[in-house]
Amino acid sequence: MRFSHKFIKIFISAFAAFFSFIGILTILDKIFSLEGKGFHGAVVLVIGLLSITLFFVFSRYLNSIFSNFIVTDSKKED
Repeated sequence: MRFSHKFIKIFISAFAAFFSFIGILTILDKIFSLEGKGFHGAVVLVIGLLSITLFFVFSRYLNSIFSNFIVTDSKKED
């Protein structure tokens, strides 16, 4: 059961980071027409690093949410 909560947390974090990466890059491309510019690769790198940072921040946020709702009683015997 503990594995499924970790999987859900990682999946949601990856989903949020990936779509924020795509969204930000699309918006910047529409505004500044980055495809024709020489610094397109640098922009992709910076946005990618920000997305990885977002992944870890959102993962920690979800961890705090899950830890508030999932309470385990280690002293309870079956």
